[in-house]
Amino acid sequence: MRSLICLLFFFPAGCTLTGPPPAGLARERTVSVLDEGAASSPVEFTSGLEEGEPGAATAPAAVHRGERRQVIYDGTFTLEVRDRELILKQVRKLVAELEGFIQEEGSNRVELRVPATRFDPAVERIAAMGRVVSRSIKAKDVTEDYQDLQLRIGMKEKFLAELQELYGKGGSLKDLLEVKREIDRVREELERLKGRLRWLADRVAFSRITVTFREVKADFTRPFDLPFRWLDLLGVRELLSL
Repeated sequence: MRSLICLLFFFPAGCTLTGPPPAGLARERTVSVLDEGAASSPVEFTSGLEEGEPGAATAPAAVHRGERRQVIYDGTFTLEVRDRELILKQVRKLVAELEGFIQEEGSNRVELRVPATRFDPAVERIAAMGRVVSRSIKAKDVTEDYQDLQLRIGMKEKFLAELQELYGKGGSLKDLLEVKREIDRVREELERLKGRLRWLADRVAFSRITVTFREVKADFTRPFDLPFRWLDLLGVRELLSL
């Protein structure tokens, strides 16, 4: 059984072959996909196809002309406002109108998610809620990552089905335990890849906007001109400065 596993899957742990592998031999090779939130930290996993075989991924999948791009949009604002609580209410109302949701809310910061198709109107309306101190809009195209994950998940699922078929044929307890360990390993890798794909799909579908509020009070200590001199004589300036 162990020799059979080696021949089918080029088992990497303690299993070797002498001489070149037969033509069409399924072999695992290490590839990388960027982990969530850490572009410099790849998550390693293996595919069940030989380079050059049909379906093997030697590079990120090419995007065909006319295919929908997968883009993640992020907006970051710092706003000066007179009444933070009032603005927070307006933000909640806006999110409800746009069919989004509040992901995180603090005393002076709110992180909201809105459908990607409504990102632009959300940005415009938030910018109008106060004086914009800083503003950052970012778009990240993850189309190739998305397609790459889909391809690798498909290969892993095929590889898992082959392992399960082999396990179903029976054999010695030692051999079955060996196949079972490999099945568990592939399942774990599949869950990690599917989790990453779900995260990408969620970030593409719902754009993120983070708003930080700076509450400022009205300043009437500065000199200002009244439209009519007689208003000054009536003491309007002093009333406004109270």
